[in-house]
Amino acid sequence: QFDLYGTKYRNIKVQYVGGKETPWLFNFEGFSNPFKSLYLLEPAEEVYTSGLTIVAYAPWVSGADIITNIPFTIGGRAEELSDLMWASQNSPQKGTNYKIIPNGEDKTVVLTFNHSLSLINLGFKCKNPGSLITLSSVVLRNISDQTPLCSKGSFNAMNGTITSTHFTSEVEFDFTADLVQNAVQFSSTDEYVYVPILICPVEYKGGYQLEFNFNGLDDKENKVVYEITPEDVNEEFLSGNAYNFKFTLDNYIQFEGVSISSGFVDGGKYEIKF
Repeated sequence: QFDLYGTKYRNIKVQYVGGKETPWLFNFEGFSNPFKSLYLLEPAEEVYTSGLTIVAYAPWVSGADIITNIPFTIGGRAEELSDLMWASQNSPQKGTNYKIIPNGEDKTVVLTFNHSLSLINLGFKCKNPGSLITLSSVVLRNISDQTPLCSKGSFNAMNGTITSTHFTSEVEFDFTADLVQNAVQFSSTDEYVYVPILICPVEYKGGYQLEFNFNGLDDKENKVVYEITPEDVNEEFLSGNAYNFKFTLDNYIQFEGVSISSGFVDGGKYEIKF
């Protein structure tokens, strides 16, 4: 979250702790203890009179000081994956943007969060009873020049816009032992176990290949690949969309289909009082 101070923005880490009186804690960099309230000083008339707009984003990034240019990286440890989210400031009555004018009265800001990245949801189930297969990593590989694969970029917390700054031939998502044990062990079941990975939105013309690295398959290399077609994703990965791929595991992997849903983990609506 940023608050306007003169002509600069302050990057404030906000933590929800619950409770009726002080549900939020505000952590300012450079201070050892968090604050239970956030106060906005009424500016001099000649300095600023049109009010303040509160902007929120997640996850918080230490050292970010430009609201329209927050750095991010794609890939890495799967349990640390977090979608980039941004929130417009809404009127409690109509859900439209409005300004806060500090005048000595308590203010309430309603923030509705939106997703900026695209979710690839990989669903797996085992075909044979008693199978025990674990997933150690997923590699998203670009095998052609048809569609760029973003590895780093910047995020605009004002409107959720993604700007890709670095491109790569492959991005790896690693799964630690704890995650494998808790979430990605497969036994015979009709239910799919889903593994999420996040990528940048892009017009998709083809060329992305998923490589799954397993333990427990009969294949000695324990690697299986699937190439995503433009038809799988309606020729684009959109912000906030979930692309749900389903696979059945035997001694090989069988593709069962893909579905697309708008929105994944609910962003929710939060109120912050000043």
